Amino acid sequence: MTEEHLEYGCLFCMSGTERILRDLIAAKLPAVSATPAMYERYRTYRGKKRSEQAVFMPGYVFFAADSGVNLDLIHSFPQERGFRALGTDEGDWRLRNRDREFARWLFSYGGLLRFSKAYEEDNWVHFLEGPLLDLEKQVIRVDRRGRAAQIKVSFQGREFVTWLGFEIVEKPENLI
Repeated sequence: MTEEHLEYGCLFCMSGTERILRDLIAAKLPAVSATPAMYERYRTYRGKKRSEQAVFMPGYVFFAADSGVNLDLIHSFPQERGFRALGTDEGDWRLRNRDREFARWLFSYGGLLRFSKAYEEDNWVHFLEGPLLDLEKQVIRVDRRGRAAQIKVSFQGREFVTWLGFEIVEKPENLI
């Protein structure tokens, strides 16, 4: 798939079935890339901190396909599982405007928002790379001790609030 010919869409499903829907798309539509919106987070269990992956937009699975791919099969996915395509009133599944840009941005990270890199200076956290650098204007607050930033993103007129983690690194030489 080439970036210039890609179209982006989104399917809705019951919360908790995002990976099932992703796998169903992979099996029935091999020319389509699909992913739930995932993020990496720290979890403490029995005193040990480890990273894990979690869904940050429950019930949504994004997909990308070349503009010529026939996606009629999507409408035949099991309705009893709550799978349905999001789209316009005219029945077009293609995302538009900010929703399309959000999906394109999500796919640029492969659907998984990993820990960002940041450094501290004068009681401020400065993001160097990763999703938090891109979403700096959507940061609501920063938990420096927990190394996470709370963000708010909008999709289809709905706001999603979550915490994205970051790792502290040394301030780069070129910024000193």
